[in-house]
Amino acid sequence: MFDMAYTKEYLTIRYAAAPVGPLRWKAPRPPKIERSYVQNASNFSARCPQAPSVLSFTEGPGYAGDEDCLFLNVYSPLNASNLPVFVFEHGGGYGCGDGTYSPLDLMAANNNTFISVIPQYRLGAFGFLSSPEVYQQGDLNVGLLDQRFAFQWVQDNIGQFGGDPSRVTIGGQSAGGGSVMLHAISQSHGNHPPLFTGVIASSPYLPGQAKFHDIKVIEKYYRFAAAVGCLDHQYMSIFECLQTRDTQELQRANYIMTQQAPFGSWTFTPVTDNYYININPYSTGARNIQGLRVLTGNTAVEGPFFTPESIKTAADYRHFLVSHFTHFTCNDFKEHSISYPPTSCTLKTPFASSGDGNPSALETSSYAVGYQQLAYAVTDEMAFTCPSYYLAGIFANGGLPAYKYQYSRTAAHHASDLFVLGFLPSPAEMHITEGLRLELQRAWGNFILGKSPGWDVYTSKNPVMYNFNTTGGESSLYTISNYTAVINSGDVTMASRVVNAREWEGNRGERCDFWERVRSRPYLESDIGSGW
Repeated sequence: MFDMAYTKEYLTIRYAAAPVGPLRWKAPRPPKIERSYVQNASNFSARCPQAPSVLSFTEGPGYAGDEDCLFLNVYSPLNASNLPVFVFEHGGGYGCGDGTYSPLDLMAANNNTFISVIPQYRLGAFGFLSSPEVYQQGDLNVGLLDQRFAFQWVQDNIGQFGGDPSRVTIGGQSAGGGSVMLHAISQSHGNHPPLFTGVIASSPYLPGQAKFHDIKVIEKYYRFAAAVGCLDHQYMSIFECLQTRDTQELQRANYIMTQQAPFGSWTFTPVTDNYYININPYSTGARNIQGLRVLTGNTAVEGPFFTPESIKTAADYRHFLVSHFTHFTCNDFKEHSISYPPTSCTLKTPFASSGDGNPSALETSSYAVGYQQLAYAVTDEMAFTCPSYYLAGIFANGGLPAYKYQYSRTAAHHASDLFVLGFLPSPAEMHITEGLRLELQRAWGNFILGKSPGWDVYTSKNPVMYNFNTTGGESSLYTISNYTAVINSGDVTMASRVVNAREWEGNRGERCDFWERVRSRPYLESDIGSGW
């Protein structure tokens, strides 16, 4: 555990001006220099306005936040001097989350040898409202521009905290991981100077990426405007009207539209903007890779929180596919049925797959068996796991060091690695062993320090992946929200090992190739990935 005797916290540092009024949906601006009072740096700032999905983890419209939220927190070891810097972007579907994650356990596990920075960024409609009018009168993807502005703040100021701006690693989990992936690979030119050297992407969430002028994006813009009475304003444009509305009105529309999205999805996410995020991340064209090395991973069971829970039969599964993948061609469905064959599983009790044996994760996990698990696997690989594979491949094919891992210790659900890394307090019933905790924390720490995380690089010829896991113990039940998993508890032993990423879980690499082909095509709003 961390000891505050060895670190200093600087909370609620303003890195950008309040994005309100005429600055709403505009790229972040430098804050006004204020010397008339002393900033209280001992409490967290207000979170940005939230747009929780239909998932039941968060509350209703009252779960609001404050538009004046562009603050960051710095965690620095005592007597820090010229240390590497780690900037962590929180997850939350680009719609919710905040900067209260604690990096202190991660720092302590690595002998306090780096500085951590955790910024907040605009979310939901406040961060990702898009349309040609926003493009013309404001700025697109301002949530991502906030993140980049925080990276620039680090370059300009981290030296005052004992950090080395030439050794910055950006990282994130879920939407935070997807964000850093976009910063790293979604630029086709080099007009934006690099602000980091390392990239860590845990379970990178990449929803289908529309162009800002696509018809469905414009339709969302009009729906949002109508919800706050700006669709038919007589004296000003929709955009100008939206800038005059108070936070509560906008937040209610933000919340309602996200609640109306398909299960497990969010309404407002990044778009191709012809400026910063100027290519689809799955584009086969030229790209300008930002960063010199990458560490990317996924958990063993990413799918349960984002997949309907009613898939029990072959008919249920077919309905799931047809209703969610309405853009699929006949050939797509044929390829999909080869990649994800209808299950003949007769298992009755869920248990974790071994990864390189039978049955695979297409048939069983610690959460489900049969068709429900097959649907989980589809969601898992399309939305989180295959983007991690793809990111490792982009760096490796560019001749840059790439390191790939999976966190498999049951229950290994989406975001469970945040408990292990120490960003969130871990529930006692997860039974996380200290050995496994330190192994993952030190892998991240070694990478931040510019070293190998502890295994060989990933290449197309040698797709090395490190599997973090334990074995043994006794079976017990673990419940999070409405989901229950069978986990191993008690006297477990370390069982981490190097595996072949492409052959893992019944040739997952081939299934990721399928998703890469499908998602490299022009975006269609009906893609289930548009929400995840």
